[in-house]
Amino acid sequence: MSIIIKFTRVEDPDFSPFDLGNIDIAKNTTRFSSDEEGRHAMILFVSISDFIHGLLSCYKGKKRVEFVGADSSFSIIFLRKDKGIQLIRKKETIECSWREIFESTISGINNAIKINESKIDWNHAVFSDLNDAKIELEKTLRELR
Repeated sequence: MSIIIKFTRVEDPDFSPFDLGNIDIAKNTTRFSSDEEGRHAMILFVSISDFIHGLLSCYKGKKRVEFVGADSSFSIIFLRKDKGIQLIRKKETIECSWREIFESTISGINNAIKINESKIDWNHAVFSDLNDAKIELEKTLRELR
C-alpha cells in the first residue's frame, strides 16, 4: 500500500492564513495523525511549508530532521535511508521511497488547496511561501524521474 498524506483545515467560517489544521499520514496499518488530541492541531499552511522543507533537507543530505507543526506539539522524525525515508512517531515507523513521499505530499497539498482555493490569497506571505515550497518539491520530484 502507498503512503497517504492529508492536510485538513479545522472548519471555521472565518478563513485565515493562520487557521489551525491537522496532518494525517498512513501506510498499511500505521497512522500518524495530529488530530489524536486537540492540542496537536497546528497552524496548517505554515506547517505544510515546514513539512516540505524538512523533507527536502533530509533528501538533500541531512540524516535526521525533526518536523514540529507550527504552534503544536505534534512532531515526526524524518530519517534519511539508503533509498528513501523513514518517518518515526512514538516508536512507530513508516518507510517509503522518496518518490512515494513526494508524490503523496504533493497530492495532499493539492487537495488542501482545492478545498480552500477560493479563499486563498496567493499574495499573502504564508501562501506565497507555501507555493514556493510546493514548486521546489515538484522540481525535486521531476528530477527523480
